[in-house]
Amino acid sequence: RPLAGDSSWAEWHYFHLVVSEQEWWYITLLVGGDMRGTAWGGEVLVTHRTPAGEYQRFVTRVNHDDVAVDTTRADLIVGTSRVTQRNGAYHLRGRAGAATFDLVLAPEPDRYFPAVEVGGREDASGYVVPALVGTASGTLCVAGACRTVREVPAYHDHNWGSWRAVTWEWGTGRGNTHALLYGGVIPTGGAGGTVPFFLGLEDSLGLEQIYRFNAVERIGQRHVAGMPGIAAPDSLRISAARLDD
Repeated sequence: RPLAGDSSWAEWHYFHLVVSEQEWWYITLLVGGDMRGTAWGGEVLVTHRTPAGEYQRFVTRVNHDDVAVDTTRADLIVGTSRVTQRNGAYHLRGRAGAATFDLVLAPEPDRYFPAVEVGGREDASGYVVPALVGTASGTLCVAGACRTVREVPAYHDHNWGSWRAVTWEWGTGRGNTHALLYGGVIPTGGAGGTVPFFLGLEDSLGLEQIYRFNAVERIGQRHVAGMPGIAAPDSLRISAARLDD
């Protein structure tokens, strides 16, 4: 539930599809702003990493009159785009700029991360991962050029809270038998707890262990195609342990 008068409050559904080793899609339906009046609304964002390594970004902004938030289930309508959840599967369809999507994401049984909320009453933020491991099928289009995907690896999380004077970092990965998720919300200026990050490790039966760590080490550097002056690390190193180790 958004705090009254908090213009930094936001809530969103995030979906990630890996079509191949060279191509992936990010889709977000977001609501945010001060919901006491009219200074709030929604956005639909799509980022497509093409097989050539370039990034295409598409955004549609929506007035609050065209947003419908369901407080009893995961459904969300942002303009002509929507997410509905029925029988454990998520159906997402809509448009951001020249990109359109119509997909069903099916989480694998027991492969989720439970809801957690951090911070105090005035700056709480929360996070749940209904599909740490899942598959997606449907259509993805850019400027009318469409492709069909079938049971490609997919991920879904749901975020909410007040994002005033904080930064956050997170990541996820999956293999043949295990999946992991890491993240942390860090107050601006570095104040806060001494161990700001967590890492969750899962196997086929669900959450296996929670670890804590202090920092993410970035190793190497590579240029991001189509984005002059922007670089990304070649790899990341995380050293995490249980609290009593």
